[in-house]
Amino acid sequence: MTPQIFILRIFGRSLCLCLGVAAVSLCASASAERIYELVIEGKRAGYSRYSAHATPEGLETRGETVIKVSLLGAPFDMTYRSVMRHAPKTGALISYRLDFSRGSETASCVAKPVGSELQLTTTVGGKTSTQRLPWGPGVYLVEGNALDTWAQMLAHMRGNVPTSVNMISPLAGVVQKVRISRPGIVTVDVKGSKRRCDCLRIGEGPESLDLIVTRDTREIIEMRVPAQKAAFRKSTAAALRGLVSYDPGSRLFSIVEEELPDPAKLTLMKCRVKAGVAGEKPTEASLRSAVQKFSGTARGGTIDGVFEVVPYAYDGKAAPRISDMPPSDQGLAKYLKAEPNIECDDPEIKELARKLTEGCATAWDAVVKIGAWIKANITYGITGSGARECLRSRKGDCGPHAWLTIALCRAAGIPARITGGVLYSRALGGSFGQHYWTRVWMGPDGWVPIDTTTGEVGTLSPAHITLWNLAGIASLDVKVLDFAPRVAAANASSAQPRREYRPTVGQTETWAFVQGGKEIATQKAICTALGEEAGRVFSEWRFEFEMPSASVAIAGMMSLWSDAAPRKLTFEAKTSGGAQSGTCTFGSDAVDVDLKVGEMPVKRRHSLQRGEMMQMNNLLTAFSLGMRSLALKPGETRNARFFAVASLQSIDMTFSVAGEPRRITVMGQPRWCLACEVEPIKNRFFTDAETGELLKVEAIDGRLAIERR
Repeated sequence: MTPQIFILRIFGRSLCLCLGVAAVSLCASASAERIYELVIEGKRAGYSRYSAHATPEGLETRGETVIKVSLLGAPFDMTYRSVMRHAPKTGALISYRLDFSRGSETASCVAKPVGSELQLTTTVGGKTSTQRLPWGPGVYLVEGNALDTWAQMLAHMRGNVPTSVNMISPLAGVVQKVRISRPGIVTVDVKGSKRRCDCLRIGEGPESLDLIVTRDTREIIEMRVPAQKAAFRKSTAAALRGLVSYDPGSRLFSIVEEELPDPAKLTLMKCRVKAGVAGEKPTEASLRSAVQKFSGTARGGTIDGVFEVVPYAYDGKAAPRISDMPPSDQGLAKYLKAEPNIECDDPEIKELARKLTEGCATAWDAVVKIGAWIKANITYGITGSGARECLRSRKGDCGPHAWLTIALCRAAGIPARITGGVLYSRALGGSFGQHYWTRVWMGPDGWVPIDTTTGEVGTLSPAHITLWNLAGIASLDVKVLDFAPRVAAANASSAQPRREYRPTVGQTETWAFVQGGKEIATQKAICTALGEEAGRVFSEWRFEFEMPSASVAIAGMMSLWSDAAPRKLTFEAKTSGGAQSGTCTFGSDAVDVDLKVGEMPVKRRHSLQRGEMMQMNNLLTAFSLGMRSLALKPGETRNARFFAVASLQSIDMTFSVAGEPRRITVMGQPRWCLACEVEPIKNRFFTDAETGELLKVEAIDGRLAIERR
């Protein structure tokens, strides 16, 4: 298995770490600082540097690697800082410490030899665990993104490069056997002069990397990762300045122009896909299955063809008994072992797997329980973590969801592996994006796909197009050719007569978001102008929303007609989940959207019903003006259509109004209100019984209240 070296895998931390065994030190004495710049697809996105210093205890080497990466504007920067110490005479490793950070997330690992074992003490998500792994000659700890650890390994080899080595990943807590080959001699430019260097290929296949090493001093000049178009190159202190963030988001998504139904309701998806795949080379045969047809070509990591996908369903009737797990088939043994990101031997993971599968009759019963637990307990957020960190933080994107699913299944003796491709979702108004899910082995039924991120266990929608076992998207273009069911024409509920409302210039609204008795966010708005266009009156509002604890700040301007139909919206949003800005220009039957999500532009035109209103997450003032216009009555049920800015799609909302007004206190004053439950957003609105003014919002589950101030 090739060590996961690089940073561009959004599904994993890519920590395949650390340094030499009873190793000869990097150099016999203190060394000048060595600096390498990281270039990804032509962008200077980071660096790695290290230096060695003599101390009374021996030689101490300090290293630092900084990598600036984002995903659709979401910061994903990573920093590695390490200290390793070697004995002064023997060069034997005394200790190694690595501190890792990615945004607000941190992890650390301390490695110390104890006889013929290496003791690893790892802290992830505030929890510390200790384990021991075999340690001795031919075993190395190598951090993929830290050049000092690779240099240590080469120094220990003294030019005698073996055909394979064992590498320990401390944070992952596993040992990998990695093949080393010599493709040949290459000529590279070093400070303006040409030098002939050895090329050492670490690993096999498209995931391999190349170390370019001088033939005389055995110094690393470059470390190349061809599949990711990335390389560390020997440089100067200038490499520490002027870094730019690399954002691969634009190549991970393909916008769909036509509105499709809810992905879970799809019964057919037919698409033309042009995709570049990094990490595997799919074949025409590998792209076909019982539920997925493919016609076209798949060569050299490039896919160009038509997919036709139908729903997958599995009932588990022939699943093996849980008592027969793990299976004796040696061909499945590798799908039961711990790997980087799949820490199935972690005590917490093992204990959770035991609790979840206790009393299960079949392996499928166990998988269903595992899937249900992950869906209920792991929230979605871009972390790129492995199974252990996902479990401890209770958060992760599709990769961590899949890694944790696999780890729990393997801990329960059920073979499991990752798979993936692209998934259609309503993100960005409807798009296909890189996605990972899981396959579990069910005896005579073979490998069964499940997706615990979307909650599909026993079914898999045609929104999933399977492209690989373990790879990533290098480029993506998807055109929808056909789908079912067709989206039904929207009803005309939004065309119902509505009451007009004209605010006054200077009128303000302030909303407080309250959770657990504490105010966690505020939204403010002020009417800045009134105008008239083609005989219709409109108002303009400046608004802002802040949630300090989550580093969320949204500001912008909106313009609404007097019946609350939108005229124009501009906004800028900065959050821990990314940066967005955009403009929505509304006409009578369509809205033109011009967004920038991270570095990716999104332009689309979406059809509207006449009188359709606007809904933007956390912008209560738009809802407030809309409720005045609807003028709900006691006991009625009203449907209204809203353009949801977050998804760039229209949604139908149902307002079910209580039969009698009720009295509540708002801003210190008693007010007679109508209470109405709003679906599908599962909120309860309280509106003034006479004017329709929105005064309070409650989540039906009671977890959040939004109050006027």
